[in-house]
Amino acid sequence: MAGTHYNRDLVVANILFGANFSFYVSLTGGGMDFRLVFLCQILVGAVVFVPAAAVTRAFYHITARDAAVMAGVSLLIVYGWLYMLLWGASLTSPIDASTIATLGPAFTLITAIAVRHRRVMWADVGGIVLAIAGGAVLIFDRGEVLIRGSEGYGNLIVLGAVIATAVNTVLIKPQLARLGVRAVLGWCYLFGTLAALPLILRYATPDDREFYIEQMEQFYASPYVSHPIPHDAVVRNFDEAMRPDAFLEIFILEYEGKRVGFANVTKSYSTEVGGKVIQLEDIYMMPGYRNKGLGREYLKYLEQRFGGLVK
Repeated sequence: MAGTHYNRDLVVANILFGANFSFYVSLTGGGMDFRLVFLCQILVGAVVFVPAAAVTRAFYHITARDAAVMAGVSLLIVYGWLYMLLWGASLTSPIDASTIATLGPAFTLITAIAVRHRRVMWADVGGIVLAIAGGAVLIFDRGEVLIRGSEGYGNLIVLGAVIATAVNTVLIKPQLARLGVRAVLGWCYLFGTLAALPLILRYATPDDREFYIEQMEQFYASPYVSHPIPHDAVVRNFDEAMRPDAFLEIFILEYEGKRVGFANVTKSYSTEVGGKVIQLEDIYMMPGYRNKGLGREYLKYLEQRFGGLVK
């Protein structure tokens, strides 16, 4: 009877996962920045699950080992699963991403066998081989060489997310059995929020107007540029970025919830490459917040979002 309940729960979980995944893929496919979807996932999860866990006794009875395991698992969930899944889904087709996401059970079996939580069975081996073969077909269907930003590259990233969640499923099992689902989810989202919030890159909003103008003028008054630009030009830049069809995008860099810099990107069409290109115009961070990896993360984001368009 217990086995029937377990299988029923798995069926319900997979249905809910499919609905959840399709929803997020539709958001990224509709042009929404996957990093914004990622941050919304983490914050909403924390708002929902941390208070629900805080009313349980188990939430306050974790050991140092429990905390270490859940902190590691949280990184797997936040960056290995959620971030990579949305990143990959933004590059590939919803059908490919959804298909690869269903390979999770195969990699869960591999992980369980590797850590000796399960003995090897021939049926498991056969299922694993078929799953890996199916994933390989989707990843390399356009050729053996993966091009950064291609659908195959996106499929490979989704596969990495699937492997991360498989490892997480096996590692967290002892804590789930002893503390319960609510307590573990609460701690994982708490750790996940702490891991995701230190660095935030977002689009500028009307509320950033004064900050942007002040920082832009400070940047152009610094020795890093040859001459200042008129105040009216800075104001026009911000107004342009607020238009829905703007040629300029302004990003605000935040560190631990504080605005610490900005970056400008312009978009155009190049006859030399026969397509759209973006140009990295300016990037500036306030003194005291340099050499913290903000610039590196910003460039990584641009590469992930625009791929070969970056010039």
